[in-house]
Amino acid sequence: MSKPSGRRQRKKDETRRAIAEAAMRLFLENSFDKVTIAQIAEVADVSVNTVFNYFPTKEDLFFNSDPSGESGLARLTMAREPHEAVIVFLRRLLDEGIERYAKTPTSLAEVAYMAALRRVLKESPALQVYAAQTAGIATHDVEDSFAQALAKDVKAKAQDLTPRLIAGQVLAIYSTLFLEAERRRRAGERPEKIQAVLRAAAETALNLLEKGIGDYGVKPRMVNP
Repeated sequence: MSKPSGRRQRKKDETRRAIAEAAMRLFLENSFDKVTIAQIAEVADVSVNTVFNYFPTKEDLFFNSDPSGESGLARLTMAREPHEAVIVFLRRLLDEGIERYAKTPTSLAEVAYMAALRRVLKESPALQVYAAQTAGIATHDVEDSFAQALAKDVKAKAQDLTPRLIAGQVLAIYSTLFLEAERRRRAGERPEKIQAVLRAAAETALNLLEKGIGDYGVKPRMVNP
């Protein structure tokens, strides 16, 4: 009985992939704003309704969004072991992320493809707005679920904001480091250099989180000779 279900799922996956590939090819050739859903449906050999069944918006086609999938950020909450100290978890999370980032393939073909994607994104205000909005919503959702997990672990009271404050700091550190990594990658820096910068920044961030910011920001006192 499971075989027909498996075949149906494979067929759905193939259709989704065909639509996504057709859309991306058209976006790269013509720019995002000039491509219509009807054109994508024609190239993918499906109906317009079928396209919308898999991708509710044209922007979803560019980002290849999958409602059933989990982004790397969304997996953050699930990566923490129950009752694991936050600072221990964050150190492990950053170490793993930096290691993965350094191993990201950088073939000429991939570099060219990523450059083309950035060009399409840069040329479309609609895509930029969509990216900013979805990133903000995703971050808020992850922060909320992470805060709830922390609150459950320590049996925090409903009015206790500590879990949310800690979750916000963890998300801020994680996002800041890897946004900086992406900025450097786009600027053409080599992976090993980016990795070294990330490791140093991660250590600084962890120290600040563990020991506090103290009097950081206060003007240093002049020492008399």
